[in-house]
Amino acid sequence: MYGIRARIRQVKKIDGFWEFQTDPDNKGEKGKWYQDFPENPDFLYAPACWNEQSKKYDQYIGVAWYKKEIDIPLDWSEQAIFIEFGGVLTKAKVWVNGHFAVEHEGGFTPFQMKIDKILIPGEKNNLTVKVDNSVSAFTCPQGTSQNDIWIDWFNWGGIYREVKILAMPLMHFGDVSVIPIVRREKKSVKIAGIIENLKGIKRKIKINILDKKGQNKKSLSIDAKTNFSVEIEFNKAFLWSPESPYLYTLQITLCDNSQTLDCKEIQFGMRSIKFKRNKIFLNEKPIFMKGVSIVEDFPVFGRGLPEAVLKRDYEIMKELGVNCIRDGAYPPSEKELEIADRMGIFHFVCQPSRKSNPDSKLFSDPHFIQTAKQWQKETIESLKNHPSVIGWILCSEPPVNTKTGLQLMKKLYKETKEMDPSRPVTFLPNIGIIEGAKKAGLIKEMKSVMDYQYLWVYTNIHAEFKENGLREADEFIDYMHKNFPAIPIIIEFGAGDGFAGEHYEPARAGSEEYQAERIKAFGELISKKKLTGAVCYALFDYRIMEKFPWKPGAFMKPGEYVKGIYTRDRRPKMGAYAFRGIFNQA
Repeated sequence: MYGIRARIRQVKKIDGFWEFQTDPDNKGEKGKWYQDFPENPDFLYAPACWNEQSKKYDQYIGVAWYKKEIDIPLDWSEQAIFIEFGGVLTKAKVWVNGHFAVEHEGGFTPFQMKIDKILIPGEKNNLTVKVDNSVSAFTCPQGTSQNDIWIDWFNWGGIYREVKILAMPLMHFGDVSVIPIVRREKKSVKIAGIIENLKGIKRKIKINILDKKGQNKKSLSIDAKTNFSVEIEFNKAFLWSPESPYLYTLQITLCDNSQTLDCKEIQFGMRSIKFKRNKIFLNEKPIFMKGVSIVEDFPVFGRGLPEAVLKRDYEIMKELGVNCIRDGAYPPSEKELEIADRMGIFHFVCQPSRKSNPDSKLFSDPHFIQTAKQWQKETIESLKNHPSVIGWILCSEPPVNTKTGLQLMKKLYKETKEMDPSRPVTFLPNIGIIEGAKKAGLIKEMKSVMDYQYLWVYTNIHAEFKENGLREADEFIDYMHKNFPAIPIIIEFGAGDGFAGEHYEPARAGSEEYQAERIKAFGELISKKKLTGAVCYALFDYRIMEKFPWKPGAFMKPGEYVKGIYTRDRRPKMGAYAFRGIFNQA
């Protein structure tokens, strides 16, 4: 249901100021705050994190409550009505007019629930959300407190992505998949989906494919019951690529005789992704992945980025010559992927199951395994129709040096390919994990998880001093070629700490000059190695915890990750100018 422009359907965005109340003792649910909200609450804006909107919430971790009064039009009375949350950090429980609606665990995937039975169209309705950003060994991020997070993140809290109320006909389209098929001899698109509340009665489906000018290029009518599937062939198709991100629109209409029951519109791109001869082929031509890694962060808004900021971010990437993003250990918002589709930048979308603590029990925990599967399902269902999604990353730095880690990757891989057989699937290991798998005698089993047709490998080279990083990168690329000769390799390298405004001659570690020298050196290494791509970590500085216990001796700025080639508020460092030339010879 996500990512679909509708004509018959109506959408009401629930943004603006909400009543807000912290609940450090977690007494609100027992006290029925969803029916009787506390007196004299504060007010905060959503979508945005709570932390930087007021200094009193800056370090707050735990339970907090949001409440908003919303108007529902009277003409929604005979509609199926859903509430949809794009992302809530990290756990959420939702009530409508005092009635429980939905509960969700995980801050980086969307969720929704049908609520027409508890809404009152034509009147004001109360929407109450309990949010909990507490951390543990089983959350993402993992940790024990606000300043003991087992990853270089800040633990944001709140309703940080869009909230919508959606109204649609009682008989309506459910999930719809649009899968492009691009071969030299044939170009077509497969469209498959379901119809909700059809009750086994055949209805007519009209399918139109529009070009970017809105002109109808293909039309087809089929009869369908609950499920439908059809493949439409193109005489000539404009292909989607970073240089020419051409988008078609699928217009799909459900009819009963002359009456239109429902209509969906989905933008899609015609493009193919294949792996052969240690290369990635886009539309039958080899492509080098020129990438950056991003952790979403912006002053005041926190983890949630407004559209204007996203547009500027993509302008920056195009100026740098970037054609792909390795998302920072969790999936992006759908509104971000809509921009990526239009501007021609690929996403390697990562499922939010990051393993960042040496204790491997997490990946054998039944609840976590079930949650990881649910996150992967929500990620794929919400983002699968975007041409900018080049592949799925199952997990960032999973413990594939353990049997439990490999077992979970196998389960996720199998289910991911069943949900979306059209895209490559991978996981993101680092040096220690690969070498640990070899020492544990699991390297052969790891190869079996790595389907050569569908997987590439990132290597994380983040050593602080450029000499160490270059040596490690050189040695590890050779190691990967030897142990995984059939797999394309994309190297991820750290830009290195660069304190904005810190200048020295000769360059000192931590200065802008040193960061620029490091990036240039990696660019020279990249041009010499047989790689499929390279990704720089990171594009922007971002906020982290104020102590960094597992990285003593680093040049880390307390509370801020300064490995970005731009500052947190998008000002370029010297590293940004150095970065612009590193892919010229790739």
